[in-house]
Amino acid sequence: MPRRPEGELSLLDAALAGNPKAWSELVVRFGPALRTPIEALGLPADQVGDVVSEVWLHLLEDDMRRLRAFRATHRAPFANWIATIAAEVARQHPRARPVRRGARRRTRRKHRTTAP
Repeated sequence: MPRRPEGELSLLDAALAGNPKAWSELVVRFGPALRTPIEALGLPADQVGDVVSEVWLHLLEDDMRRLRAFRATHRAPFANWIATIAAEVARQHPRARPVRRGARRRTRRKHRTTAP
């Protein structure tokens, strides 16, 4: 299992302790990682930023309960974990639609029958 970088842990600890500079650094460092899973759900480009903001608000709820739980129990990289949270929040968006990678659009072909 991948190890989290120590700098990531100390940044997360500082944000959890209420350091506004650490929180800003979290947003700058990990904000771009939130866009990919949100865009993959087919949300219009003008709404992706709104959903990214919803993810950060989701993480702040209940005295940062989710962030504290991550710090206590997860060994995966923070970017992976937060991308999963972003996908969960985005799926709740009314305009989200599932997108399957590699799926081909099927077209109906009319089959002509020829008389022998």
